[in-house]
Amino acid sequence: MPHSALSRAAATMVTLVALVGATLAAPTAVAADGADRKALTDSSSKKAAQALDRAQAALAGKDGDATLALRDLWLQRDNLSAADRAAYARLADRPVKPSFVESGNVRVHYNAAELTGSFNQNDVLASASLVAQTYAAAGYRLPKPDFGKGGTDQTDIYVDQLQSGLYGYCTVDNDVQQPGPGRFDVPAFCVVDNDYAGFPTNTPLENLQVTMAHEYFHATQFAYDAADDGWAMEATAAWVEDEVYDNVDDNVQYLFDSPITDRKRSMDKFGGLFHYGVWIWFRYLTEKFPGETGSLPTIVRQFWEAADSSKGAKKDKYFTQGMAQVLRKKPYKTSVDKEFALFSAANQRAPFFYQEGTTNTAAAYPAAKINGTKKLKKGQAKAFNAKLNHLSAAAYRFVPKGKAKKIKFAISGAPKVQGTRAVVTTYLVSGKIKTKYVAINAKGKGAFQGAFKAGKVAAVDVTLVNASTRFAKCYVNNTVYSCSGKPVDQNKRISVVGKAV
Repeated sequence: MPHSALSRAAATMVTLVALVGATLAAPTAVAADGADRKALTDSSSKKAAQALDRAQAALAGKDGDATLALRDLWLQRDNLSAADRAAYARLADRPVKPSFVESGNVRVHYNAAELTGSFNQNDVLASASLVAQTYAAAGYRLPKPDFGKGGTDQTDIYVDQLQSGLYGYCTVDNDVQQPGPGRFDVPAFCVVDNDYAGFPTNTPLENLQVTMAHEYFHATQFAYDAADDGWAMEATAAWVEDEVYDNVDDNVQYLFDSPITDRKRSMDKFGGLFHYGVWIWFRYLTEKFPGETGSLPTIVRQFWEAADSSKGAKKDKYFTQGMAQVLRKKPYKTSVDKEFALFSAANQRAPFFYQEGTTNTAAAYPAAKINGTKKLKKGQAKAFNAKLNHLSAAAYRFVPKGKAKKIKFAISGAPKVQGTRAVVTTYLVSGKIKTKYVAINAKGKGAFQGAFKAGKVAAVDVTLVNASTRFAKCYVNNTVYSCSGKPVDQNKRISVVGKAV
């Protein structure tokens, strides 16, 4: 995709104002948890057996993400019973294929008798080679050598007859060991479907292409840290699909279960399809910070470099920590909490905010819903209250009525360190939009005054945000959040009072 500024033409903004009218009928610290992730592999036989069940279900096309289910099983392999270890070995075996084609860093293994659909082994190789070359040119580390397990140290791609609904997966050979204490940089092989028959959208070749972009990105991630946060692994892999294959737009389907449509769900909560929809967070960042290496935005690669585990536990960061570190530095000089707040506000006008929101997509982007609306006359006031978990948001709309000229907002929430943030978005009748990131003091309070004259102002939105990224007991509690830790700042109350004057 081309990367351009976020501003849109005035005509588009006039359309947005019409949409608004229609709807009327100090940065949070990332906890420096000292855990070295030993708990990821030091667990119980019960948890290991559960990991095996999840992996079996995922490979059967019944439930869950196969790549991360197999990843979790690999982490628990030493805790399996003898019988379950044998079952895991069968599950993680590489498919046996009699033929191969190769190019550069990629070797594609196939059985010609199974390729009876609309593409063949050369199409698979062409896609894999394009993806591999694109990531290498963008500065990503190559997937690690696998000690010749596919015949060479190239990255092996197997074309196999997968269960219905399963696009593909990448995994680690079951006998691969960590290269050192606290390190999770390991080789991987990938498996893609032989025909992509029965998928509801896109052609079989298009589904192969976006699957290759997605799954090979997992193999690339594994060269940095195969045990990192599941939400980030899946969201960045879904994000890169559209970067490599801009015209396929398969990842748009995930926006209908995403931080746009389910904004009260913590963005880093892994599970269901939601973590795929979180790719829009990375689209937001790469449209705002469009600097490229090769043909890909640089910032996402920098996140993975910051999360690199290859230097051991003392220097390793989980993804959210690495993301915070990168955003603090030049050329970005911002923070996760500020960008998450602005991202949450932008999602209220997602179809018009994002470059591909209304064009070149399988379907238009959805817009985040407003949680409450109030028309105010001069002298009237209205309070809205929300309870928010970390990395979640809610929004409220104020509409001018009568002779009011200004509106005053008072925001009150938990202390700033616990995540309280707010953004005010003013929609002018002219089509212009003004956004203000509200200053919040240490006690969690902030204020803003702005225009509110009917005929000039269509509406004013206040987006209330819990932008906390603080976690405790990382890799101990085995939660579905960042670092498998316990979010510190949950269910925090935040309110806004708007008064027309």
